[in-house]
Amino acid sequence: MSNTSVMLTKEKKAFRDDFSMVFKDNTATLARMDLTPTAFRIVLYLFSVIDYGNIIPDFSQSRTARELGLNKSNVSRAFKELFERKILIRNAEDGQVYLNSNLCVK
Repeated sequence: MSNTSVMLTKEKKAFRDDFSMVFKDNTATLARMDLTPTAFRIVLYLFSVIDYGNIIPDFSQSRTARELGLNKSNVSRAFKELFERKILIRNAEDGQVYLNSNLCVK
């Protein structure tokens, strides 16, 4: 019979409890969409900031540019591309912006 040793520490890792589920097949479709690098980078960032119901809280091109260290005009063009390709969707009634739920959910 062999012995097994287990070492326990009280140190906690800094994992976040928050999560989004990304749909595997649809991310492959996203990768094949030939998005500009800036638009693709923004989508990856938005996976991390969406709220429940895929709402993008406090939607702001300026904030996105600042968070990612990107030029505001490049972010503006990328958001236009993402709206045209239906990756981002704006609710006509209240103006709220959503990340398309075919890509991921929270």
